[in-house]
Amino acid sequence: MDKLADFLEIAGALIAIAFFIYPPTRRCLQKALRRFFSTTLGRIIILVIVLILVIILILVLAMLLTRISIDIAGKWEGLVMQSDGSVQVSVQLSIQEFCTPGQICGTYFSGGACEGDLEFVKLEGNTYQFVERLRNGPPLCATNGIQSLTLLSANELSLVYHHDISGLSASGVLLKK
Repeated sequence: MDKLADFLEIAGALIAIAFFIYPPTRRCLQKALRRFFSTTLGRIIILVIVLILVIILILVLAMLLTRISIDIAGKWEGLVMQSDGSVQVSVQLSIQEFCTPGQICGTYFSGGACEGDLEFVKLEGNTYQFVERLRNGPPLCATNGIQSLTLLSANELSLVYHHDISGLSASGVLLKK
């Protein structure tokens, strides 16, 4: 997409120079364009260009409409206790400010060894749901766990964790760093 934008910018600049700065070139270009676009092929090309522009506009609007401002953005740290009370682990999260469902929007580090990415799933009420995507860690680290994060105050974040396969669940409160 960046190469296309660069090409269009350069092409636009060249056309502007030829069209506005040198009048004979402008008249010549106008005649050639009128002749070309009065043909069937020229009209088909115009139609294709318009359709491409409409599709690009729809895609950009769809992306902007599904992008969510994340109230819990920032770096968080705290202790999380397994539901049976047997293990307590340190957890660090980093969440981006804007996100779209299905996009990686943060990272986690837990238990001193497990680290990965957080994929944004949905916002339900005031609870953000993420799926853990393990990047690194020993075999005891699970992937695809669900983190439900709820802002309790400007500096406190509730974390509720559940892993469907292992049945493991945990919860705790993280503080903003």
